[in-house]
Amino acid sequence: MSFPEEIVDAAGQPATIRIGTVVSTSPLRVSVQGTVIGAPNLGRIGAAPALGTTVLLVGQAVKGSKSSGSSWVLLGQIVPA
Repeated sequence: MSFPEEIVDAAGQPATIRIGTVVSTSPLRVSVQGTVIGAPNLGRIGAAPALGTTVLLVGQAVKGSKSSGSSWVLLGQIVPA
């Protein structure tokens, strides 16, 4: 199932916010609470972040799941205020 199809399939499910660290840039992979997330379950908005960057992600769980998200969108880098 493609990333857009996963998002459509999970429509109506609650979203989850997480902070992660970029562990690979090609392909893009992010470590979130000890789990590494990558394609096909990870999309991004904007430019690809650098290795080691702290990032904000929004996740959405599959229908009926009570766990964290299974489809993720990387919103961008978190920088100090």
